[in-house]
Amino acid sequence: MKILSGYYEKGGEKWGCKLQSSKSEKEYIVSYNHHGLRCSCPDCTYRRLQGRIGIPLQDKESYCKHMKAVLKKINNYERIEHGSN
Repeated sequence: MKILSGYYEKGGEKWGCKLQSSKSEKEYIVSYNHHGLRCSCPDCTYRRLQGRIGIPLQDKESYCKHMKAVLKKINNYERIEHGSN
């Protein structure tokens, strides 16, 4: 997966990334705010969110592959999870 663009607010309270699938030209948006993580992919939208506004950072088993890839690539997982600056 390739990260095309992104934003990050001071303190890690909000961030988002637009990424492109490695298998196709499809693009998805992975974002984080006080509700948790979201992804615009069908897997997340229809299966993983299950009516929730976002997936809490602690609920790692519910992450879609795009969330995992973004968290790995931006290497901010610990800083965002623990809320340190």
